[in-house]
Amino acid sequence: MVDRIMALIAFDLTIETVLKTVLNSLDASKNPSESFPGLVAQINHLLIHNNMIEIPDKQHILHVHSLRNVAQHNARYPNKDEL
Repeated sequence: MVDRIMALIAFDLTIETVLKTVLNSLDASKNPSESFPGLVAQINHLLIHNNMIEIPDKQHILHVHSLRNVAQHNARYPNKDEL
């Protein structure tokens, strides 16, 4: 069970790091949004503004983040299907 939570947290942190890297590369003067959905929206706006496609699999990324929130803040282990 602990391995599942650690995998989920690591995957979510990796996604967040990549998103913040994209934000910094598109506009280094911008501070990342405080909320994760806000960060995703912020990056999508910048991508569209720069004539690029939106974040692929945005809904899956938000779902992984919500699973991580539930695991970390509510101590609910993700099941095998969620992983």
